[in-house]
Amino acid sequence: MSSSTEPKFLSFPDGDIVLRSSDGVEFRVDSIILRRSSTFFVDMLSVPGSSGISSTTTLEPETLELTENSIVLDLLLRLLYSLDPELPPIPDSEADKISFLIAVDKFQISHRVVNDTAACIYASFPALRAWALAIKFHSTAQRKAACERVLVDCVDVLGQVEQVKELDEISARAVSRLHRIQQKAIKEAAAVMDEFPVACSKHSSGRWWDGPRATWKDHPFASEAYADSRCFDIVRGADCGECRIRFNALAPRVNRQLKREKVQSLLEAAIEEESEAVDASSK
Repeated sequence: MSSSTEPKFLSFPDGDIVLRSSDGVEFRVDSIILRRSSTFFVDMLSVPGSSGISSTTTLEPETLELTENSIVLDLLLRLLYSLDPELPPIPDSEADKISFLIAVDKFQISHRVVNDTAACIYASFPALRAWALAIKFHSTAQRKAACERVLVDCVDVLGQVEQVKELDEISARAVSRLHRIQQKAIKEAAAVMDEFPVACSKHSSGRWWDGPRATWKDHPFASEAYADSRCFDIVRGADCGECRIRFNALAPRVNRQLKREKVQSLLEAAIEEESEAVDASSK
């Protein structure tokens, strides 16, 4: 007798093909859905007697043996059919997350909902690991997204090399380039702060500006560092009314001109430079 807690996997009695998972679960589905979503299945299902497909009689649907487990296949099929009003939750298991990314890459799926779920999975990993996984699974969009996180979070790229096992499959040149691009971008963004010297008649050195400037220079691409409230907290205790007035006048200008234009353009340029590298994978 089946347990009431047994998972209900996607399957249709009138499906014309069976996908069998690595753990023996069979999914009877429509081959046209697979072909519309994946060039892999276009090639696989267009050739009679393709490798891995078996059928005992002409009345039975062909069976395709796959290496993905039932959890990953069920999620993938639900996304391809788009039956759920909301995206199904991503797997809890790290192994299943990786297996899903492998499947998306292997099956060459271009389905938007599948790729949205893959993006959520990439985002669930630390930035540097997500970057390595995106290179491994040939996702330019997710490589850019992960690179942005590396830059914004000021990730210690070289310091985390030993902690990210996927970096073993990435060329040392690519990792070194990421580090160089990151350090160059941070330096250039931090230098922008010096274009806005601020000083009142009493404090000619503009010492009250040192706090906000240090905050921006530590994390020049972090949006919260540019929030007026963050800067107001830094200078609220200043005993000079003119300093506060000068700051109140400058903050909106900094937020608009510095973050939105100069620093953001530096961030975008760094991401593009990194994503254009062609020698990321180990030979």
